[in-house]
Amino acid sequence: MKMKTLYQVLLISVLSGSAYANARYATQVSSDIILGQEHSTQEEALQEGKTLESQLLSQTSYELSKSQRTRVVTVNNRSFEVTKSDVKVLSQFDEKGNKVFKPEVRYQYQYDYRDYN
Repeated sequence: MKMKTLYQVLLISVLSGSAYANARYATQVSSDIILGQEHSTQEEALQEGKTLESQLLSQTSYELSKSQRTRVVTVNNRSFEVTKSDVKVLSQFDEKGNKVFKPEVRYQYQYDYRDYN
């Protein structure tokens, strides 16, 4: 009886492992936006936007993985990378009617996740 139980445990282990081994990594591409603070001049807003972009690009893959929202649980945290980034300055009016400028950093990133299909 013990041999049969041991055989069943080994069989289940092998089958579970082979299902996991068949999983491949797939790449997901996502995008996001970082908005900065309001500034009175376009130059100040642009400077803050460049600083935000620089901080984003200096993150390690692991740091980036922790700061991004992903829909997938089985993500490779070491695979995150920013593939594209762009700084823009938006102009708008505040509640007092003054024209203000706000930096916007749009970026695209990719990461790998386990694909079990």
